Amino acid sequence: MVAAWSGIVKETPQQVSQRARAAAMAQGLQVKQDIPGQIFMAEGGRIYNTLVLILLVILCIFLIGILILLIYYFTRPKESFTVQIQAAPNGTYVSATANGPKAQAALGNFTAGLSLAEVGGAPAPTI
Repeated sequence: MVAAWSGIVKETPQQVSQRARAAAMAQGLQVKQDIPGQIFMAEGGRIYNTLVLILLVILCIFLIGILILLIYYFTRPKESFTVQIQAAPNGTYVSATANGPKAQAALGNFTAGLSLAEVGGAPAPTI
């Protein structure tokens, strides 16, 4: 589950950094990198399916599934929420990526309050 968003907003790079930090912390993600006005990155726990994990535990009881269980768990991606921030002539360019449910919720909270800047009289495109 990967989600992304990018666009030019009216907020300053510092305001975007603060909003990204607040959105990540509200979802319980841990800050891994924060260079105000440039980049913000936060991570959470591993993304795994509880039902698959339970089935692998049962398999582990009957077979040599512990190895498979460990391989499954440690190969799951970690949740991540990354916001790249760059000053632009008519606002601040923001590019955000989220991987996992908590990170996607953080992305939604983060983008919900941003105001898109106008480029050439029309709202800036978002990707």
